[in-house]
Amino acid sequence: MGERCITRTPFASLIATIMCVIGVAIYLGTMYAAVEGSMDLAYEQFGARVDWIDATKITMLVVGCTMGVLAFILLLLGFLTTGATRDVIYTSSKSRTGGRCALGCFVVITYIIGVAWILITSLMALFMACFLVFWGYCRQDRDMPGVNDRCLDLQQFHFMFPMFNKDQMLICQQALQNFCKKTDELYGLYIVAYCSSTVVLLSLVHYLICLAANYAHVKDSGKLREWEETRCLEESELGPMTTKSRF
Repeated sequence: MGERCITRTPFASLIATIMCVIGVAIYLGTMYAAVEGSMDLAYEQFGARVDWIDATKITMLVVGCTMGVLAFILLLLGFLTTGATRDVIYTSSKSRTGGRCALGCFVVITYIIGVAWILITSLMALFMACFLVFWGYCRQDRDMPGVNDRCLDLQQFHFMFPMFNKDQMLICQQALQNFCKKTDELYGLYIVAYCSSTVVLLSLVHYLICLAANYAHVKDSGKLREWEETRCLEESELGPMTTKSRF
């Protein structure tokens, strides 16, 4: 019984699903905290709130639900195309054609979602690079005397964030210390978000490999079944002849 379960288990798809679920869960958790922290930082330092914060939260919820459904479907396809289960389900030419069409469609869907996660990972790398610059500046301030006499001038970036108060984009003294404290926390969150998005991207690549292998298995299962039937037919025909030759 245990051996039958092992031969029917798609371990490659199972590993990809675990990676995907863990990566998405960590990404959504850290990104939610990072977005909330970034908006609080923007309001405290620059006196403005970003209007699309609610849309961002809804988008993250949709991403989480979509990836959960996709992971479940791809794992189910893995079970249906593994071991003895594949031999039972894909017995006719119509079932094999339907299986190949389903696998081909999900290859395309997974590829498109993979491209989207490449963009998400690149965006996380951009955020991480920005906060790395802020973190480096703040660390330099802590290591050098006269921290209260230095300022961080972000006014040249006002064209990118016109909703912010330009005068408040010159951060000095106590405001700079608060900014640096908040930046240290957000920098760590964006690092974790970047790493988790990379894990999700790797899981999607893993899924693509599994889908391609399962497509080949379903495609060749018909030829294998025909070969087995032909061999059995030949053995059944040769059996009586062999028996007669003995006598």
